[in-house]
This record gives sequence, C-alpha cells and structure tokens, in this order.
Amino acid sequence: MLATLHESFVLPMDGIGIRVDTTDLLSAMKERGAAKSLPPEIWEEPTGAPDIKRPIRKVLLQIAQDFWNDIPHGTATLVDVLLIGSCASYWWTPSSDIDLHLVVRYEGDDGEEVLSRELHRARQTIWNEKQNPMIGTHEVEVIIQPTDEHHWDPGVYSLRGDKWLLPAVPGEPPPTAPDRVVLRKAEAVLEKVRAALKAMKDEDPRRAHQMTRELKDRLRRMRRTGLEREGAGSPENLAFKALRDVGALDVLDRIHRRSYDLSVVKP
Repeated sequence: MLATLHESFVLPMDGIGIRVDTTDLLSAMKERGAAKSLPPEIWEEPTGAPDIKRPIRKVLLQIAQDFWNDIPHGTATLVDVLLIGSCASYWWTPSSDIDLHLVVRYEGDDGEEVLSRELHRARQTIWNEKQNPMIGTHEVEVIIQPTDEHHWDPGVYSLRGDKWLLPAVPGEPPPTAPDRVVLRKAEAVLEKVRAALKAMKDEDPRRAHQMTRELKDRLRRMRRTGLEREGAGSPENLAFKALRDVGALDVLDRIHRRSYDLSVVKP
C-alpha cells in the first residue's frame, strides 16, 4: 500500500478538477515544525502573553453567536466560546483551520440530552459545509464541545472570558507519531477517496455519496479518538492535517456534493 504514495490522481468530473499528489503528504507533515510566532492575522505579540486582535475576537464571537442562534437549544446552555488548536499555538501552517469551540452544557433526561447532542452535531456538520468564513488564509470551523468532553490541545483561549485557559508556549510541538504510521493512515483514506471517484466514473453517484458520507464520519471519529488518546501529536490527527494540507479533504467534499446533486436528478 505504501508504494502507492508516489502516485497521483485527478478528478475530471464537472466542477471537480483538483490534482492530489500523494508525494506531498510527507512534506506536509514535515512542514509542521514550531513557528516563531502565533498566526499574525489573529494575534498580537508586543510583549508578554500574546493577545488576540480586538476585531478578530469580535468576529469570532459573532460567528459563534450566529451559529448558536441558528439551532434549537432545548435544555442546552452555551457556557463558553474557545479558540483551540493549531491557530492558538505555535504549531500552525497557513492552511490551518481556526477551531471555534462552543462549549455546551446539556441537561434534562437521558433521552432528551442524547437527542440534543445528536441534533447539534448534525447542525454543526451542515453549518460547516455551507459556511466557510475566512480570516486571512484560515477557515473558521465551528465545533460543539460538550462540557463533559476534554480536548488535548497546545493552546486554549476563552473568547468570552478574553483570557488564556492554556497559554501557547513557544518551542517544538509535542512528540509525534512515526511518519510511517501517519502515512499509512493517510493513504488508507486516499484509497477510499479513489474508490468514491471510481463509483462516480461508473455512473453510480448514489454509491459514491454513501461512500463519502461514511468516510467523512469515519474521519471525524478517527481524529477525535486520536486527540482524546494522544493529543495533537497522534497519528490520526497528523494524518487528518496532512490530508487537508494537500487538498484531499477538499476533493472529498467536492465528490460528496457532486454525487448528491447527480443522485437527486438521476432516476
């Protein structure tokens, strides 16, 4: 399987024309050394602790509030809004997402709580697929974080409290998984993308859409499991970031949307 890392593939369908060269996976991983500063579009670092730019804080809080106003709350309560992950650390690249976490407390009986969580997860997915606000080169991704879930990240900033909960520390990122493990996980995802592409070429958009939906769900679970188990340096998280950096996740999204369009109109 690793031999196929030196191949590339093209998606020639209408509306999809992205070349993904899998030889870029390793270089994308290697570029993830520590930066000398936090993302300058977001942070100011005159002296002392870095401070978020006032207009950026206002925009991020507005995005969080717009999302929260757009979904039913039930018995859920918005507790905080956090800026988490690469863009709140010295371990970022120009393509890193801004992870905007809405910390939510769920109450009520077990059935109601489970229903609210599942509904919010679904609305989160829909929001992120339809909305893509950008700050500089960084896309903002909205993420629901229940209060009973914990995230292991190199930096956590409370936008509501306007303070660091876990300050970003200059220096090298945490220890990371061996390259071969990361590459193996990334290549497994690429094989699934190629299979979805083949289904499209075989004029089976319904199957392609099912495959991409399942793969997107698998990617979310994979990354979450890695972060919870080993933090930002887990092979699952690094594979996800490498796939994003080389454009593979964008390709997956395009197949997902295009296959839906074709499956709706095809008898």
